[in-house]
Amino acid sequence: MPKASPSEMVVNLPDPGASERPPRQMSREDRRLIFAKLEEVYIDEKSGYSAGWNDDAVAKDMACPRAWVEEIREQNFGPQKSDQSAEVISIRAMLNGAEADIKVASNTLKLARTAHAEAEKDMTAAGELIASAAKAIEAARADIRKLTGRA
Repeated sequence: MPKASPSEMVVNLPDPGASERPPRQMSREDRRLIFAKLEEVYIDEKSGYSAGWNDDAVAKDMACPRAWVEEIREQNFGPQKSDQSAEVISIRAMLNGAEADIKVASNTLKLARTAHAEAEKDMTAAGELIASAAKAIEAARADIRKLTGRA
């Protein structure tokens, strides 16, 4: 019997990573959980995802296939929008909030300046009253001294 060469002795074994069974199908519970996550991180059709989120991030967070996230999002929410557009919207919202805060601070400063000016007037008037009272007291003492003969 002739001796077999090494290449003839190789046995083709199935790939250990390949599975004979079909991939897991999405269950109702999977759908519900993905939907809930999308409710949390997807703004609307115009804006898409909030900053830092996309289909990949949701799939990773939920430990599920990206295709499942895409399917639920497309059917129920809208297109995947760039994170950048969501970030721009977020930054605009922060700027609008900052602008409103600046207006409030400006109005508060105006009120404080008005109150300060009024307080200065009141302090001046109080000083004048004190000076006037001091003069009246001194005049009363002088009158008392005259009346009692201690002048």
